[in-house]
Amino acid sequence: MQDFNIAIKEYNAICDRIVQIFVLKYFNGDAETQWGYEVGGIIFIIDDYHFSMTDMLEYMKYGYSKKDMLKRANYALACAYKNISPTNIKNYKKLK
Repeated sequence: MQDFNIAIKEYNAICDRIVQIFVLKYFNGDAETQWGYEVGGIIFIIDDYHFSMTDMLEYMKYGYSKKDMLKRANYALACAYKNISPTNIKNYKKLK
């Protein structure tokens, strides 16, 4: 059980580090953040945005600019309001 507890602490630290990198890249490092229900799930940024861990990783992995990242995030939100599935992050970039 001790190994599990150590692994959870390491996981939490890694998730927090990814958020720091994401905020530095897309919000100039100047943004308040708060995890939703659990570390590694949904992060709330500046009270206006929320991102899943997977989305943060993919925006960085596929080299989105801040402008394109926010455009795709707003598109995904509009899709959610319409109850339709958005194009995934990898393919959205290819379409634009």
